[in-house]
Amino acid sequence: MENNDQDVTKKYKAFISYSHSDNQGEGRKWADWLHHALETYEIPEDLIGKKNTDGEEIPRQIYPVFQDEKELSASSSLSGSLTSALDRSEFLIYLSSPKSAKSTYVRDELKYFKQSGKSQKIMALILKGEPEYGKENTQAQCFPDELRYNIDKDGNIQYSQPEEVLAADLRIPNTQDEGFTSAEAFRRFLQENKTPNHQIKERVEAYKKRLDIALLKIISGILGI
Repeated sequence: MENNDQDVTKKYKAFISYSHSDNQGEGRKWADWLHHALETYEIPEDLIGKKNTDGEEIPRQIYPVFQDEKELSASSSLSGSLTSALDRSEFLIYLSSPKSAKSTYVRDELKYFKQSGKSQKIMALILKGEPEYGKENTQAQCFPDELRYNIDKDGNIQYSQPEEVLAADLRIPNTQDEGFTSAEAFRRFLQENKTPNHQIKERVEAYKKRLDIALLKIISGILGI
C-alpha cells in the first residue's frame, strides 16, 4: 500500500540524518536550522544554469530538503518511509554528535545510503564531540564507523577501506563543545556565563563567521562548485 504521508515521486536535494535529541533547546535546533537555511538560500543569479564540476546544471534553489520531523506524520511507517526518502535523495547531511554517532537509526541511514552507491554524496556538520579516533575520551566520538569506512553492497563495514569525509565544524572554537544556530544565541550564552564584555564581541563575530563558512561549505558541496 502506498504511504499517504509522502509523495513517492518526490526527489530531494538532501536528506538530513540526525538524532532528535540534537534538535532541541533554545539556539540548538540544528535540523530545523539547516533545513530552513538550505531551502531558503538564494543561489547567485550568475551561477544558476551553469555547469558544475559534475557537468550538471546548477539549480535555482536547494529544494526540497528531507527532515523526518517535517515530512512524516507520527503514524508513518518510519522504516519504509525513510528508506524511500533516502532512495530519492541526492545528498545526505549527517549532523555529527556523540548522540547521533550512537544512534542505531542514524547509523542505519548512513549505511543504507552508502550501500546505494552514494558514499561521495555524504557530508557532515560537526555539532559536538571529537571526530578523530585514538583520543582518550571515546564517549566523545562523533563519527561512527559507518561514516568513516566503506560499506559494501551487503552492508558490511570495510575497515581496510577508510573514507574521507567532507565536514564543516560548528563547535565552539578550540573546544569539543556544542555551538549555537545563531551568533545571537552564542552572545546570550557568553553573557550568561559572565564572559568579560571586551571578549564577547570578538568571540561572537568569530562564531558568526564559522557558522557562515560551515553552511557555505555544505551548499558548495550540494551545488558541486
